[in-house]
Amino acid sequence: MDHVDIYGAGILHGEKNAAIQSVHRSPSTRYVRVTHSNHNGYDYIAPRGEFQVTRNEISINNGYGFGGLVLNGDSNYENMQASFYPLVESTIPYNVFGLVRMCTSEKLIHVRTRLLLYFKYDFQTIDCLKIIRSREPNRRIALRLLQFNMYSDQYYENALELYNGEYFSPDMMIVKLNATVNGDLVAKRRPYKTLEGYDTMGIRITASAAYGDYGFIADIVTLPYSGGGLPNLGTFCVKQFRQF
Repeated sequence: MDHVDIYGAGILHGEKNAAIQSVHRSPSTRYVRVTHSNHNGYDYIAPRGEFQVTRNEISINNGYGFGGLVLNGDSNYENMQASFYPLVESTIPYNVFGLVRMCTSEKLIHVRTRLLLYFKYDFQTIDCLKIIRSREPNRRIALRLLQFNMYSDQYYENALELYNGEYFSPDMMIVKLNATVNGDLVAKRRPYKTLEGYDTMGIRITASAAYGDYGFIADIVTLPYSGGGLPNLGTFCVKQFRQF
């Protein structure tokens, strides 16, 4: 993207967004000017390669000049502990193209290698289901948390539940993660897998009304995991650069 003047951007579907938001892509930009944006100038979410920004003017915006969120996870799901610490606060918008949103009308998702699933709290109570199934039979499903922060409410249960198979039966539950796990790095850093013979994982989220800082981002893969062509941009990091 070259020789572009962006003025007064930063609102998408009534929510603050970067003037330029890129998901899974790393476009090169030259001679771009972003001014008077309601939010960040640039947001790179889960880029798959290096990005180059040259000869840009990013000024008079109500946010960062550049924001980058690398969501690589781990290539080895046999380790009981991840090599990174999951993020706490959710910084992605409610509607992100390229990531799978937990609470949508589409309940069954087929995955070949890898997908990113996310949930961001809103000001309404939620009870949502997703069924993740391998496109290739007999390949197990594994989930690892990249960001996790559940709200604590004494009147309404807030929990992320994972199940073997597509039936949400208590005896098929893999784990229930709630607000008590927020400070438990062992539970947050371990992978959760379906049992042998189960190529489907059921996921349920129950959540009360809360700020959008709460929620989760999960890396979901099929096993054995081939790596999915992840870029060498660090295991897991978030960097944000203020505008000049």
